[in-house]
Order: sequence, then structure tokens, then C-alpha cells
Amino acid sequence: PRFGRRMRYLYLNKNMLTGRVPVPEPADGDESLKDDPYALAHLWLDRNRLSGGIPDNFSVYTELESLILHNNSLSSSLPESIGALSKLRYLDVSFNGLMGTLPETIYELSSLGHLYLTSNSLSGTLSSGVGKLQDIEYLWLDFNKFVGTLPGGVTTLSH
Repeated sequence: PRFGRRMRYLYLNKNMLTGRVPVPEPADGDESLKDDPYALAHLWLDRNRLSGGIPDNFSVYTELESLILHNNSLSSSLPESIGALSKLRYLDVSFNGLMGTLPETIYELSSLGHLYLTSNSLSGTLSSGVGKLQDIEYLWLDFNKFVGTLPGGVTTLSH
């Protein structure tokens, strides 16, 4: 699916939508996504039946402030490109089937205030990079498969 380049809000939560998380793809030979990014700031697709993962090229949504995908059937891992969403303030991918480790790039989201990763199958150790999330108010990582020690960065968070 293609969204209009100027669309700022898309709320399709609480439906029975299937398929994958939508991301625009340029037409053959069209490089305009690089020069004319999408204006989408709020994408809420929670409580549907979406599957697959968050596409690597999701970073074309450079204006994205909230990404709400909880309670779907998402699998795979969070892409490294998630760190390119520099305006992201609210990320909720809880209650899915996400696996793998958290990409280090997630700790570069300096505007992130809400991070909900509850009830997935995320694993590995938590990085001390969590201390970089200085604007974080809600950090929900419960009901996953994280191991190791609590990183020191957690105690330096200001909120």
C-alpha cells in the first residue's frame, strides 16, 4: 500500500487487518523517497492480525513520532533501521512474537519517551546503551527472554 506523502495520521487500530506492516516502495526508477520523505507522524495499527516484521526500509518515515503495533502477530526481530527514526517518541510493539536481540540503534532514539516491548520473545543481554534514553518515562521490557545482569545505564535514567 502507498500512503499519501502528506498524510500525517493513520489510525487503523482495532480491526481485523491482515498482511504485513505497510511501507512505501518507489516505482521502478523512482528515487524520490530519498528527496521527498513521507510526512507520516503517527501510525497506529494495533490490535489487528498483521504478520511478518517491521520492514528494514521503514526509516523512510522520517517524521514518525508514534508507532503503535501492539497485539498483532509480528515476528522476526526489530530492524537496525529503527534507530533512524530520530523523531520517534512512542514505540509499542508489545504482545507480538518478536525475537532476537534489541538492536543497539534503538538506544540512539534520544526523543523516545515510551518504549513498550512487553510479551515478545526478545532475548540476549540488555545493553548499557539503555542509559542513553534520557527522555524515557516508560520502559517496559517484561515477559521476554532477556538474560544477564541489569545494565548500569538503567540507574542513570533521569525519569
